[in-house]
Amino acid sequence: MPNFLQIESESERLRQALRLAPSPELETLCALKFFAGLKEELPSFVEPYIKEFIPRLSDASRKADPREFLPADAAQLSGLLEFLGGLPAGICPEDDLERLRIFHRKISDYLTSVRNGAIAVEAEDKGNGIPLKALFVEHFPELGLSPRGRILILRVWAERISAKNEMDDVDIRNPLLKSNDSFLRQARDSVAAAHQYLEQIHNLPSRRRYRINFYVDHNGARFTGDSLGVAFAVGAIAAIARIEVLRERFDVSPLAVFSGALSAEGKIEPIDTDGLKLKIYRAFHSGLKYLVIPREHIDDCWAFLKELESQHPGRKLELYGAEDLLSVLSDPRFVTRSKVSPVSYQARKTVQAVRNPKIEIPTLLALMSLLAFFSVKLLTPIENDNPVKFVFDENNKVIDFYNSGDTLLWSLKTPWTVTQRLAQELNTILKDINKDGKNEVLILTLGAERTPEIAWFYCFSFEGDTLFKRFCIIPHEYIVDTPYSVDGEYIRVYEYGEEEIIVTTAATQTPMGSYARFWTTDGDSLGWFINAGGSHPCLADDIGNDGDLEVFFHNFNNPCSCAALAIVDPDSAWGCSPPYDSTESRDRSKLKRGSQAAYLLFPQTDVSSAYDLPYNNPGNDGVWKTEDGYAVSISEYSDSAGRGYYIIYHFDKDLRVKMVMPTDQFRRLRGRTIREGKVPDIPWDDYIAHLLDTVTYWTDSGWVTEGQLRAAENSKKSSKISK
Repeated sequence: MPNFLQIESESERLRQALRLAPSPELETLCALKFFAGLKEELPSFVEPYIKEFIPRLSDASRKADPREFLPADAAQLSGLLEFLGGLPAGICPEDDLERLRIFHRKISDYLTSVRNGAIAVEAEDKGNGIPLKALFVEHFPELGLSPRGRILILRVWAERISAKNEMDDVDIRNPLLKSNDSFLRQARDSVAAAHQYLEQIHNLPSRRRYRINFYVDHNGARFTGDSLGVAFAVGAIAAIARIEVLRERFDVSPLAVFSGALSAEGKIEPIDTDGLKLKIYRAFHSGLKYLVIPREHIDDCWAFLKELESQHPGRKLELYGAEDLLSVLSDPRFVTRSKVSPVSYQARKTVQAVRNPKIEIPTLLALMSLLAFFSVKLLTPIENDNPVKFVFDENNKVIDFYNSGDTLLWSLKTPWTVTQRLAQELNTILKDINKDGKNEVLILTLGAERTPEIAWFYCFSFEGDTLFKRFCIIPHEYIVDTPYSVDGEYIRVYEYGEEEIIVTTAATQTPMGSYARFWTTDGDSLGWFINAGGSHPCLADDIGNDGDLEVFFHNFNNPCSCAALAIVDPDSAWGCSPPYDSTESRDRSKLKRGSQAAYLLFPQTDVSSAYDLPYNNPGNDGVWKTEDGYAVSISEYSDSAGRGYYIIYHFDKDLRVKMVMPTDQFRRLRGRTIREGKVPDIPWDDYIAHLLDTVTYWTDSGWVTEGQLRAAENSKKSSKISK
């Protein structure tokens, strides 16, 4: 029988795990592990834990995907249901118990369908990149869970870039965290292997350069390693074949999944054996039919697979041990290669050779023009070739770049209609980010319509060559992912130790979300954060003097209808801002919880409400450093002349608000509002204390106000004094 200390220790671990778990599936697994530790004999002191955690498990199971669970999970849930069914009436709510029974049936039905071969695996939508299935091993040590296999979708896009580039531009939108991440190194080797294959088999010149974008729809997974190499290469080849004129088309089978490292020469190399067995176990309990692994592992993996087949008669999974990339691409079980008709081949070849917009298919023309910048350079060399200023010609859609002597250096043409804001400092920056003495040009694109060119970040050399291009939306991480031109899109460069980081924010609407991305000066992704409303990067500072830079975002929180402040560490940034509950119109419960260092709300004052304003707003002064910490301005009202009436909130380096200072304009406005009988007449000291008390912070357990924190602190002090 477990004793009280054991159960209390485990329950505290579960509480922490439930706060950290980024998905309902992981919440369910954490809770199942906790209850698996309880014995059949029920001590009386266990009842509070049953009442605390079973409703949370029930709620998580309602949102969880039964396809993410394995037979061992189903067995744990079955044992828990038997345990709960034997409890005295009233300990476990019947509604929660029934919900868990339904969830257990869904898992069991899915696993039975897999075993009987009744699961239909459909091809993913190819309009959103080349889709491939890949196997990973998830690691969540902070949740106390053992590693487990996971099948995720990898999507790949390709586009041609100038052959003047020394190498391909390879980008992993997720889950790249560091510029030297093993995923990025493996992706570059895989692209090199793809080049070699296309040159040897299809005579595609190796000098051609591409921008290859990889995206992993990770949905809360956390993983590292190089076992994505084969999938990277297969996806890159299929994506390049889509834009080049080849005599074959490539289609990746939706029934196949790939796991294996790949050298730049196309050799499939061994990976971690223990991790590979976890992947086989995951693939075995899915609807997939084929699994490609490194040839070196085939004997051990075959023996392991035979054990699984003996435990689950009827289920078959075909293992294929591959030695090189060519053997994978030559097998129609994994990649289907179909011949292009001579007429179609010649037509594409002619279009590519002529490159005449009047000959292009209209749809192809639109897509190509929307995703292309092009520069016009002067033919006469100029000694002073460093761009220091720019002028935007809105009618002709051209940005002209000048040196310090007002000599035109080069012009950047845009193939779409943009607004004057593009040429403002908000969205175009000239800065020497590679420390070579010449300014690079950083541009975050804006548009007047919902078109694909919006929300791309470009970096040009001082000569006008494209260094890299990155998409600033993080797909599939928020409620919608439709970029649209709205106020609140910015690009900033901040010092980060001896280096610099680039911060971009791009917005979507309905509901509005602001996508912040953090980049190195080489274009590698550091992290991302999505705010539920408009967001403006205002300040970067090392709060804890630990060498890490935090970025301050002056926000509007749409669900909470008020101004907000988010503080984010670029290196560890991921997830969405609070709240995470659901409303009648929006389900936010499945959003990945943000890793923000702090998130503050500044609720609307009675003055703002008195004028029937639906919310307050971030003030124009943004966020700034003070002698003791930081300050933020909040606008509670704006008159017809555009004058703001602000409240200034001062907070310390512990990110707690310590002082509230209404401006003189706000004081006069409130006095007038009192005289009009719209708000009560409260002494200023009491009113300011009320404003301070209503400042709200996000914690792992939910929202808490400054007033609640102070009351708790005062209670502790009183308790110590009484003792």
